[in-house]
Amino acid sequence: MRIITRYICYFIILIAIAGLVKAANVGSNTTVSIQPTAALGGGLNAILAFGALDNGFNFAANTDTCTFGSYFPVSSAVSLNGGVLSLGQDFICVQPIRFPTGGTILGNGNSFTLGETTTDFVLTASLNFNATILQFDTNTRLYGILQFAQNCKIRGTTGKVLTLENGSALVVRPNSQLIIEDVTLSNLGTTNVRCLMDNGSLILRNVILACSANYTFSRGSILFDKDVVFTGTTTFAYTSGIGSTINTLSTLMFDHDTTFSYAPRNARGNLLNMIDNTSCLYLSGCTLFSTYTGLQLQTGTLLLDDQVTMTSTGRNTGESILLNSSLTTKVMGGSTVYMYGRIKYQ
Repeated sequence: MRIITRYICYFIILIAIAGLVKAANVGSNTTVSIQPTAALGGGLNAILAFGALDNGFNFAANTDTCTFGSYFPVSSAVSLNGGVLSLGQDFICVQPIRFPTGGTILGNGNSFTLGETTTDFVLTASLNFNATILQFDTNTRLYGILQFAQNCKIRGTTGKVLTLENGSALVVRPNSQLIIEDVTLSNLGTTNVRCLMDNGSLILRNVILACSANYTFSRGSILFDKDVVFTGTTTFAYTSGIGSTINTLSTLMFDHDTTFSYAPRNARGNLLNMIDNTSCLYLSGCTLFSTYTGLQLQTGTLLLDDQVTMTSTGRNTGESILLNSSLTTKVMGGSTVYMYGRIKYQ
């Protein structure tokens, strides 16, 4: 009799567990409902339009998917456990918000928004964004690694700062592009904004790169669009073997006490391109350094302001810093330019 009773208990427990992990719809499309921590699992789930998730939600396994359609902000812990959250609506986070496990946000062109109260974006594991706009509306500190696949965008409201805390990174997956626009990236250093492969690319548009340590860009390409400013007392080392471009009507500025080190892994001097005279490399109180690969500035505008140092370690004319005659070079009044090594005007 005890054995039969025990098996009945086991059977009841299994039924209860199955009920907890089966696919579910959370909330309603007609009535507002404040949800407890939602446990999702068993396959394809849906969070409906009027489900308010103040207590977050959890996936059971990395095979789970969920379509997000709620109009309400989400707070507390969101644990994806390696699953996929597909956005059918903008996903808005409010403080406190954290992601104790990783997974994938499939944006479908919708935005993942860090709302006006979200000052800390805390990740325990890598969070992957696919075809998503990451929007933040306040100064935000990132703790963790964000990876971006296909075409993604990080967009801030004017004047907002995204701080990459120690150990954090923005990573562009192969065959993918990340646009970063209207934001100050703070605590940039080492390789904490990077492409994994040369077929990844960055577009920097109206961005201030505020460095706290030397920064190296070693894979992929960058399009500098509108105004891009590099600040700090550190070095931006361009070591990629792929070319990057300053767009039309755009300026790449290196501010006081910074160094632009051109040191591509391939011996090619023509990897920094300017499209026309409205493309500008603006050196203001900084250092331009080139290794023996040489640097050829063929078109566009070179603007020299304050005290600028140009240094080439080239061993012959072919390895020099070359200022082509088709390049428009402007030296601002009262400025001083120091040149060391092989520098040629042709």
